[in-house]
Amino acid sequence: MQMTGHAFAAATIAIALSMPARAIEEPKSVAFDKLPKDIRTLHSCATAQNSVEVASEKFAKSVVFFVSCPAKRGALTQFAIYLARDAKGGGAKRVKLEAPAPDGSMGVLDVVPSAIPAREAYTKPDDAQPNMHTKNDIVWITGAWGPEDRPGVCAVAAQWRLQGEKAELWLWEEAKECPKNELPKYETKVDKKPPPLVGP
Repeated sequence: MQMTGHAFAAATIAIALSMPARAIEEPKSVAFDKLPKDIRTLHSCATAQNSVEVASEKFAKSVVFFVSCPAKRGALTQFAIYLARDAKGGGAKRVKLEAPAPDGSMGVLDVVPSAIPAREAYTKPDDAQPNMHTKNDIVWITGAWGPEDRPGVCAVAAQWRLQGEKAELWLWEEAKECPKNELPKYETKVDKKPPPLVGP
């Protein structure tokens, strides 16, 4: 399904606000000790006493993992993101996501409450419909959630492009109004004009 800008944000904000945070599909619950070794070493928000949720998505030259951090009762589940060379988590690196801080300065996020992978979509000259094809070599991440650290903001939505272990921010939107049964009313704060994206 093709999603761009607000459409992608609307789809992911529905996830973030209506049910526990999730990544891609229903993550599998595993004991911390069963995480891939290279990810387990980096996943500092959990311990051997915890179970975590894990989901992954394969791209042309890498695999992206989403691993939950144990949450306090009533708090949003946070997910750390890892970029690895294979499905066994080999050579995993923890991804840092660029994001504007509440004061407007640029910072980084170590975890996010809602994130899914995405691919660039494109159109060939003879295609009957636009954006029928996807690129599998560039990893994109998109997410939307109700932020706990931004008074007066009921929802944020973002898109990042992964380059190594750094996630470059391409789109950040904030909504001060989230009417019931309507899409949030977003204001764009950062826009580097990301290409059309397709979710899993």
